[in-house]
Amino acid sequence: MTRRIIGIVLTLLGAAAIVGGYLSTTIWRTSDTVVATSPAAEVPFVVVEPGVAGIVNNRVEVSVKAADPEQQVTVITGRDVDVDAWLGDAAQQRITDVVEWDSVVANVVDGAVDAPSPVGNDMWLQERAETGEVAFTWDVPTGRQTLLIVRDGAEGPAPTVSFTWKREVTTPYF
Repeated sequence: MTRRIIGIVLTLLGAAAIVGGYLSTTIWRTSDTVVATSPAAEVPFVVVEPGVAGIVNNRVEVSVKAADPEQQVTVITGRDVDVDAWLGDAAQQRITDVVEWDSVVANVVDGAVDAPSPVGNDMWLQERAETGEVAFTWDVPTGRQTLLIVRDGAEGPAPTVSFTWKREVTTPYF
């Protein structure tokens, strides 16, 4: 009788281990994609601090979306000292960190809203411009490069910035 009870218990434990292993690779598995989005702010510029875009993985998909689909959006890649010098005391939103895998820490810096447009300046490393939304894959460099997002127009909220990273997720119980 004892042998039969032990056999049944071991069979149930084995079935539970199989079900637990299966669930750890499907339903309980953590997502292999991290998406973090900035909040809206009533400023003309958004600055992504160096190191933020590469916080999860050095390859990131960046999507910058304007509040108005007809609004021109420009994403500038530049050195952080050049971006800071250009902006000076302009009103801006600074993205400084990623928290809880789905949101960013963004600080609004009050200042002048009528700063000159940096679009087209030859000091920038790269510019991307589209109407409504700019989306691209960025291999984050190891230097002090930053992203400067510029909205076209004097009024309205700044574009929202979304970062999408792929990350390796292990399933140790499989």
